[in-house]
Amino acid sequence: MLMMKLIDKLRETPFPNGKLLLLDGRMIDGYPVATDETDSVNDDTLNIEKKGQCVSVQKPSSNNTDKKKEMELFLKNAFRFQANKERILTDSRMFLCPIPVQSGMTISGTFGFMNPTLGVYLQWWDVCPGALRTDENGRRSLVFKLSGSNLSGVNKSGEVFEDGSIGYDCLRPFKSYWYPFVKINNVYTEAKNKYQAYTLEQVTEILEHENMDDMAYAHTINERFHAAEIKALNERVGYLNAQNKALEERYQNAMLRWKEDRIVKYYNEYVALEMRVESEVSMLSEHKRELRAALRRGEYTNKEYEPLVIPINKQIENAKTELSLFKYSELNRIFPQDHIPFCQIEEYVKKLKENEQK
Repeated sequence: MLMMKLIDKLRETPFPNGKLLLLDGRMIDGYPVATDETDSVNDDTLNIEKKGQCVSVQKPSSNNTDKKKEMELFLKNAFRFQANKERILTDSRMFLCPIPVQSGMTISGTFGFMNPTLGVYLQWWDVCPGALRTDENGRRSLVFKLSGSNLSGVNKSGEVFEDGSIGYDCLRPFKSYWYPFVKINNVYTEAKNKYQAYTLEQVTEILEHENMDDMAYAHTINERFHAAEIKALNERVGYLNAQNKALEERYQNAMLRWKEDRIVKYYNEYVALEMRVESEVSMLSEHKRELRAALRRGEYTNKEYEPLVIPINKQIENAKTELSLFKYSELNRIFPQDHIPFCQIEEYVKKLKENEQK
């Protein structure tokens, strides 16, 4: 949720001239394309066809042979790109490298998924821990294609394994995958038009030249997947805690309705006792102040003062103890096996009285 708010804020923030703003707040330089060389990327907007199907207007693609080679290059090097994420995110030309993958939904078509870039994928893999997957046999994969229904959640999405092979699976919950992808992808629509971008072949050549050694590669990939697993587990724990809290509240509300008469009687008796105790403590405290004033005036010595104050303090303590004992002992009698806090009972009874007055 927090990450979605950050992405929305990023979408609403104009990029500084000549800069690209990353999700983590960093800015990298953009390299403007020459005006007469611009092959613009159309806005990722909906186009309604005659049959009523929603599709997106998209940039004319290269021939099928070139596109197939680019796809093979991307799948073969997906893990290398992930391992070199920090390097790629420092160069906007690598960041804006177009990826020949077209995801889409059954209802909205390719809206929001048009013209993804390498930087979009790397940032999405960062914020969507489920996109870094490890199966029961320990095989790791990266989700690279999303295809399904944004309403029912039924999907058949693509994943690429470290050896470049691909597989398909149903991702759940599907919205946690496609929604952040669309959000991130649309942040950079304008940048795709304004700034230069390397091809996949150029990016792979640069990374091959810089040559990350096998040990560093393995360490980085392990770190990325472990971090994703931890993040996914934390999100799962957060989800289960929220579910547990919701169920607990429903159970407590049911118990309050079931024992409503006893609760109202108990609360009214507590309030009456509380008022009596407060009045008694107030009177005793005033008496103490009078004795203290008399002591200052010299009417009593310290030796005479102490025996007068000690019983008053004891009376105050007994009155407060009486209130506390009633509060918790009676509450335990009403709910001997359930922990329902007093504040919840107080809120429940007050709402009952408010409703009665309406």
